Amino acid sequence: GVLHTGSLMAMPPEHHKVLQIVAAAKRWGWTLSVDVNLRPRVATDVPAYVQAVREVAAQADWLKASDEDLELLGFDDVSLANAAQLASHWMAQGCSRVALTFGAHGAFLQVGEAQAQAAAPSVQVVDTVGAGDTFWGNCLADWVLHDTLANPDRAAARVDQTLARALKAAAINCERMGCQPPDAPALAAALQR
Repeated sequence: GVLHTGSLMAMPPEHHKVLQIVAAAKRWGWTLSVDVNLRPRVATDVPAYVQAVREVAAQADWLKASDEDLELLGFDDVSLANAAQLASHWMAQGCSRVALTFGAHGAFLQVGEAQAQAAAPSVQVVDTVGAGDTFWGNCLADWVLHDTLANPDRAAARVDQTLARALKAAAINCERMGCQPPDAPALAAALQR
């Protein structure tokens, strides 16, 4: 299975409980998905929160981070042009799949050695709430629906398609008020256009 966590779940002191759950899931052979998704405005101790997120992210098999997350984590040269170098940090820690998002500039996806990056589709933005969640949720759904847990080579072979689907879904979400990602039929129709 896949266990997904991140964001507020890593808020100290509760992150210790999350780390225990993560450790148990890994012992059972589960894949750990982490969306860094830092929320410093709700943290009472931002440095402790950032450190806790680092601890949880270090356990990730699959990781998603935004440009804002990377800046808060202390990375330099946070840009789509430098995405492969940024992703290499997470790959060196043991991630097999890394997604980095850069808002309207686009995103980068690495699965094993396969990499893809693309600009975000141009849309009339109404609200960006949920764009990152929509992007990552579509990556996860694509991987699970194409049985890439059993056959990781399928995920690498689909890296361009997965990225295009995730970017399109996030763009559609941004055209709507609040977090309203497209369902599978709406996304399929949008990709056909």
